[in-house]
Amino acid sequence: SGSGGNYGFFPSFETSYSLTGDLILRTGYAKTQARNRLGRSVIPSSSFDSTPMTTGNYAGIALGSVNRPNPNLKPWTADNYEAHLEYYTPQGGVISVGTFRKDIDRVQVQTTVLLDTQEKLAELDLESSFMNFQSTTCINQGVGRIDGAECEIRQPLDILLPGFARGFTFTGSYNYNY
Repeated sequence: SGSGGNYGFFPSFETSYSLTGDLILRTGYAKTQARNRLGRSVIPSSSFDSTPMTTGNYAGIALGSVNRPNPNLKPWTADNYEAHLEYYTPQGGVISVGTFRKDIDRVQVQTTVLLDTQEKLAELDLESSFMNFQSTTCINQGVGRIDGAECEIRQPLDILLPGFARGFTFTGSYNYNY
């Protein structure tokens, strides 16, 4: 059985600088942590098959398969950076372009392993009768990075619409990860 919790120090801050009366540069940083998905770490949703494996990496080796959540899976954390340039239109709208970076630690990946040591069995809280079975589970593995750019437009349409149709606003956004 596993135990867990989300602990740590997660600061964030934002700065804004007015370049002109209607053009603002915003920058920010946030340290974040994600909660584990219950099916990856907590919910006892094991599946078991004692048929020897005939396909995959452990074909002819694995005596069967046992798939189990990982009670020792740690939540991932990230350092998030962003910068946005915002232009405020005379009609009360905003046009914003920005970029961001997320540096992720303890990335969670799904992997298939051969349970060929007592340590691997202990990680998944399995007894020794599952020795030499294969298991597909989520583990923490390394670091990751997400970079991206985004654009957003919010513009009241009152200047374009007749009086009876006033109050509508156009909102659009685009996000690109690379």
